Amino acid sequence: AAHLASQNVFHIFVNGTTGESVSLSVKERKQMLEAWMAVAPKYRIQVLVNIGTNNIPDSKELAVHASALGVDAISAMAPSFFKVTTMQSLVSYLAPIA
Repeated sequence: AAHLASQNVFHIFVNGTTGESVSLSVKERKQMLEAWMAVAPKYRIQVLVNIGTNNIPDSKELAVHASALGVDAISAMAPSFFKVTTMQSLVSYLAPIA
């Protein structure tokens, strides 16, 4: 976090698009976010977190956890295993998480 702030990086996307989130358990994803939330405020780094999974209960659990930690924003990517084919199917997946 200190290095990022020294390079004028003030936003971090935890469990984001670099692929690590799909290989981590819910517990590990929570731990990753907790570690960032422990240091990010000290360096004025805003935290965005991906809570998307291939199942709604895990995504809801991650969303509640992220909200409780006070993240700046929450993101959810569509499921990667079950292809979203229409806007309505995407909304159907995201609505219970929101």
